Amino acid sequence: MSNMPGPSSAPPFTLTKAAENYSRLCQLIVTVCSDLFRFILSHYIEPANLRQELDKNRSSVEKAIKCAKQRQMLYPSTGSSSVSAQDLDLSSLYTLLRNICNIPQPQCKWGQIPLVVDSSLVACIERIKNKRNSFLGHHSNGEINDTEFQDIWKDLKDNILEIEAKLFGEDMFERRVDDLFSCDLSQSDAIASVKEFQRLHETLENMQSESNEQFGRKKGRLDAIAEDTAEIQELCASKKARIDDFEEHTTTTASAIKETLRESEEHILHTLQETLRESEEHILHTLQGRFSGMSKEMEGRFSGMSEETEGKFSGIKAEMKGLYSVVKAVEQKIEDIKSQKSPLVMMATIALPNMNVIRHISFVPQNTLWVMGKCFLKKMDISGKVINSIDDKYKLMSAGGGHSVSEEGDLLFIARDRNSVKTTLAGKREGYGIFKMKSDGDTTTFLAADSAAEPRCIHYSAKDGSVLVGVTSGSCRSESRVLQFCDDGLMEREIEFDNENRRLYKRPDYITENKNGDIVVSDREKSAIVVVDESGQHRFDYRGQLTDGQFYPLDVCTDLLGRILVIHTDINFDDYDDDDDDDDDDDDDDDFAYDYCDARFYCSLLDKDGSFITRLLTGSDEDFFRSLCVDEKNNIYVTYKDKIKVFK
Repeated sequence: MSNMPGPSSAPPFTLTKAAENYSRLCQLIVTVCSDLFRFILSHYIEPANLRQELDKNRSSVEKAIKCAKQRQMLYPSTGSSSVSAQDLDLSSLYTLLRNICNIPQPQCKWGQIPLVVDSSLVACIERIKNKRNSFLGHHSNGEINDTEFQDIWKDLKDNILEIEAKLFGEDMFERRVDDLFSCDLSQSDAIASVKEFQRLHETLENMQSESNEQFGRKKGRLDAIAEDTAEIQELCASKKARIDDFEEHTTTTASAIKETLRESEEHILHTLQETLRESEEHILHTLQGRFSGMSKEMEGRFSGMSEETEGKFSGIKAEMKGLYSVVKAVEQKIEDIKSQKSPLVMMATIALPNMNVIRHISFVPQNTLWVMGKCFLKKMDISGKVINSIDDKYKLMSAGGGHSVSEEGDLLFIARDRNSVKTTLAGKREGYGIFKMKSDGDTTTFLAADSAAEPRCIHYSAKDGSVLVGVTSGSCRSESRVLQFCDDGLMEREIEFDNENRRLYKRPDYITENKNGDIVVSDREKSAIVVVDESGQHRFDYRGQLTDGQFYPLDVCTDLLGRILVIHTDINFDDYDDDDDDDDDDDDDDDFAYDYCDARFYCSLLDKDGSFITRLLTGSDEDFFRSLCVDEKNNIYVTYKDKIKVFK
C-alpha cells in the first residue's frame, strides 16, 4: 500500500439490488452504529465532562489513536478546547469507549474475538467493530449479495438491540434499524451514504498507512537495537572470558599462597616446638643436675653432722629437709612448665569410666553436669559421681546438642519413646520429640514428634526462658531452620532465610545464645558457625582460618565475656556421627571412629563479631576432644575420650 492514499478503488456507483444492499449497510454503520456508540459514551461520561476525561487519559488515548487527523480533533495544537461526540466517527468513538469509559469486562476483553454465548456490553461493541472492519475489507466494489447482506444485517441488529436493552431499555435504535431496512432508498441518499462510508474507508486506509510507517520506523530502531545488543553480548562474552581466565589464575594463585602459608606455619610451629623442647630439656637437665648434686651434698653433710651432733644440730636438719622439699617443688614446677602447651591452665580432671565419646555437656548450678553420649544422658557432680540418668524408656538423639538445662535446673532433651509403635506413612518409625524433666524428676512431653520437622539441637535461653530448637525437614533433610518456643511449648517465630532469601542453615548440629542476644549455630554440613542477632537478622558466618584447611565445627558455647568458643576438626565425620533412626543399639560407641586419617582437633576463641582471637587447644585423633561448656565462674569444661578436663 502506498504511503499516500489515492482515489477510492470502488467502481462508479449504480443502484442495483446488490448496490442497494451495500448502501443500506453503509448507512447502518455510519449513522445508526455511530449514534449508538455516541449514546454509550454519553451513558458513561457526561458530555460536559468529556474534555476533562480526555485530558486525564491523554497518554492512553494518544497511544491508541494511529491517525494524526483524529488526534488533532481530540487534542488540537491550540490547546484545550471543547469536543463533542457528534464530531467523532465510529473509529474514534470505539477508541474512547475502550480507553476512558471503564466499561466492565466480565468475559470478553477489549480487542478479543468474543464467544458466541457472550452477551456482555464489551462483546457486543467488539462484534459491531469487527463486522465494520470485515465489511470494509471484503466489499470495496460497492455491492453485496442478498444472502451475505442478510447475515451481516442480522448480526449488527442483534448486537445493537442487546446494547439498547442493557443500557437504555427503549426501542429507538430498533425502530431506526427496521426503518432503514424497509425504507425506499433514493439514489442520491444511497450515493451520499456510500460516499460517507468510502470516506470512512479511506480514513481507515490512512490509519493503516500511518501505522505501517510507524511500524517501519520502530522496526528500524529495533533492528539497530538488536545490532547494538549483539555487539554488547559479544563484548560481554569477551570480558567474561577474560574474567574467567583471571578467576582461574586467581584461584590457582590463592591455592598456592594457601599451601605456602600452611607449609610455612607448620615449619615455624615445628621449629618453635623443637626449640622449646630442646630449651626445656636443657634447663631441666641443668637444674636437675645442680639440684641433684646439692641434694646429695646436703644429705651427706646432714648425715655426717647428724652422726656427730644429732641433738645439737636438729634445727639445721629440719632446715635442710625444708630446702630439700623446695628443690623437689622446683623440679615439679619445671615438669608443669614443660607439659603446658596452651593459653589455658588445667585445673582438674574428672574421670568418666564407661562413658566413651561424650557428645554434649551442660553445666548446672550447684556444681553438677549433664553429660550426653550415644545411648546415655547422665547427671553427675564434679567428682564424676552419677546423680541421675535418663532411663532406657527413651531413645536419645545424641548426634549434636540434644539437651539443654534451664537456670532452674529443668532438663530438655530430644528423644523418642522406645516403646512407641507409631509409624509414618512412609513406614518409618515416629520421629524425635522433645521431653522436659523438672528438677523433681517429673517428665512431660514439651514438643510432640513431627515427621515434617525433626529437632536436631536445643538450647534454653537465659535471657527470657524461651527455647531455641534447630530442626530439619523436607526431602533428604534439605530444609533447616531455627524455631523459638515459649516455655509452655507455643512457637513464637522461625528463623530460616537471610535478607536475600537464601537459606541460613543446611543442618544445625549445636545451638547456643550469646549474652548480647545473638543466636549461634554450629552447622557442620555448611562448614560454618552461623550467627543471627536477637531479631533473627543474619550477622555473619565464621568458616575458620586460612591455616585451618577444612573447617568442620562441632560443639559451640559462649563465655561470660560474650566470646564464642568452638571445637572444630579438619575431617568431616558426618558419615560416622549420626544416630540411625531405625537402630536401637544400646551402648555401641564405636561409630565415632577417630582413629584414622590423622585428624586434628582444635578449640578456637572468637569475639562476639566472629573475629579470631586465639587457639585455646589442639589435639590429635589419639587425644581428641568434642564438646565443651562454661560455668558461672568462666571455667571451661572440655570432654575428652573418657574424661572431662577443667581449664581456667
